[in-house]
Amino acid sequence: MKNYDRNLLAIWLNIVVGFLIISTITSLIISYFILDKVYTSSAILMVEGDSSVERATKVYSSVAKSDNTFKQVAARIDSDLSPGHLSKKIDITSREDMGLIYITGNDNYAEDSKLIVETIIEVIMEESMDMFPIIGWW
Repeated sequence: MKNYDRNLLAIWLNIVVGFLIISTITSLIISYFILDKVYTSSAILMVEGDSSVERATKVYSSVAKSDNTFKQVAARIDSDLSPGHLSKKIDITSREDMGLIYITGNDNYAEDSKLIVETIIEVIMEESMDMFPIIGWW
């Protein structure tokens, strides 16, 4: 009976190890050859000044999310993307109480995701230069 238990345990161990190896190889093949790589670039804009930081943050955030901003970004990066498709690659959130705007860009190429984020920051700063306090980013 002891020999039977060892054989059964060895069979189950072989099955588990076999499934582990097959699933690992399958996931490597899928992630390397089938799935697209997505690169993310992020930036934080900080609104500073003596006036209402919350109000200024809301204005900067709305400027960042506007269609006009996405049109200018698409034109500057010489992209064939429409403003609507470009807006799907960009995530803009804000914390009005802290005066922070978080911008994240996603693309299949690292350089393009960085270019998208840098360009949107340039457009925001140009469009809202005279509106409110100084804005900085890092």
